[in-house]
Amino acid sequence: MTRFRTAMTAVLCLCAGASAQPAETTDPADAGVASGPARASVAGSMEVAAHLWGVIGRYRFAATADLVRVTLVRPGGRSDMHSMEVRCVPGANGMARIELGELTIEARRGFLRAVHRRDPTTFFGEAVIPAGAPDSQPNPAGVLRSTLPPLPIPHLSLAFDAAEVDWCPLVEGLVWERAERLDDGTRDGVRLEGRTDLGKASLEMAGARVRRFEADLEPSGETRVIVECEGARAERS
Repeated sequence: MTRFRTAMTAVLCLCAGASAQPAETTDPADAGVASGPARASVAGSMEVAAHLWGVIGRYRFAATADLVRVTLVRPGGRSDMHSMEVRCVPGANGMARIELGELTIEARRGFLRAVHRRDPTTFFGEAVIPAGAPDSQPNPAGVLRSTLPPLPIPHLSLAFDAAEVDWCPLVEGLVWERAERLDDGTRDGVRLEGRTDLGKASLEMAGARVRRFEADLEPSGETRVIVECEGARAERS
């Protein structure tokens, strides 16, 4: 398992490095990547709660497939970006699948499988047993967390965590402070703004789906993570 974790870390770093933007690349917020539609009016707390529960229910009780783009913005405006497709099927016999480059990683309760997409005969599979709990089988999110580096995406927590949603494992102490409706043509777009132990955070939701999450990774705000989501083609069709 140690060798496999090392290999997965290398794959993720390689994908991020291969997608790194040149030094003169501007901040994604200034380069045509949507930083959030125009805000229309302040949303009430009950409305925000309804949207949050709608998003949680959508991921926790139905299969989802999202194209996810993760961008790490660095000081000076440089950015590293990589994309993945995340599919989640919640429930006792659920499944989480991440397609990243040429690698497909699939997690089921207590088991992990990784397959090379161009050569399905090249694969790895192993049971995942938590230390000190040999009779316990972690859910798909737990399997991925115990195997891969932290993935800054909320999908796994939304689909499989029974308790509070972990919107991003890279930040702690997240508290939502205010909410606004968005004039984005969806009629139900909402933007939450809050703070973490490291700085600011924001979440945009529409159609009972996560559309964008952004959070500072240091108090200066020069380093931050941006997660943008849209429904995968297979789901849209």
